[in-house]
Amino acid sequence: MISKYTYHLKLAAFLFFILSTLRCKTQNSLDFGEIRAEKEFSCDYKFRQRERACGLESICKSKDTLEVRLFVGFPPGPSWVFFKLTFNNGKWEGQKFLYNLGWKSFDSLRPIKVFSLIPKTCFDSIYADLKRNRVFTLPSQQELNVKYLISDGSQYVLMFKAGKCFRFYGFNNPEIYSEAYKNIKEFEFYQNIAEIFESKFEIKPIE
Repeated sequence: MISKYTYHLKLAAFLFFILSTLRCKTQNSLDFGEIRAEKEFSCDYKFRQRERACGLESICKSKDTLEVRLFVGFPPGPSWVFFKLTFNNGKWEGQKFLYNLGWKSFDSLRPIKVFSLIPKTCFDSIYADLKRNRVFTLPSQQELNVKYLISDGSQYVLMFKAGKCFRFYGFNNPEIYSEAYKNIKEFEFYQNIAEIFESKFEIKPIE
């Protein structure tokens, strides 16, 4: 006879499995929810040079239903990371591009390393987390009119195509600003979005 403690552990594990399965069921279409889009989105944006270095077309030419791109720079250093998350015809894909000049692992023969993003839970769960953190409606940090606290560290530019809607916005050092301005929820959302891309995936090198 099993103890009540063991029974409840097994029951909790079973319920978690069922909920995870339901949450990770593949979708054929996406609910974007509320979107804040650019009225006139310029395809000649400042990070095209980085995208070209990664072999990527402009997001304006994307055929995907959803595409989210997150660029992370580390000024004053030259290194950067670029994430790309796409959904089309019921299929998710993710990639990470890493340019790590100045790091011990830098390879001059292959300066940009490319990885597949493998979700630790599932893509649908990660997408739900992005939406909960207002990925399609957040303002640029400049719109928040707060005191500039730091000029280096981590700087982010997020760009998306959702259906026929396009937009990009920027923020920096969200962990610092979310601590300094606890009453401004946008900084918490920025930090959560950064952590989703940086910690919710395993990476697999693409040769």
